[in-house]
Amino acid sequence: MTYYADLTPYTYDSNNWDQDASGLWRGVPVLNVGWLDRGKRYSQGAPPPSLVETLQRMTRTHRRRLDG
Repeated sequence: MTYYADLTPYTYDSNNWDQDASGLWRGVPVLNVGWLDRGKRYSQGAPPPSLVETLQRMTRTHRRRLDG
């Protein structure tokens, strides 16, 4: 499984990016979130109450589907 630490620059599919791609989406840096790996430790616990709603909203505008 590919692992990327949270909030590091997203580079997973950079081979297929436009040559002029800057790593920005609408002026905001594209970052890794949630690339977990069995061999890596990660924080666990109850999420903030607004997290699920925020993620659901983001799925309507922030998506890049990769099958792998």
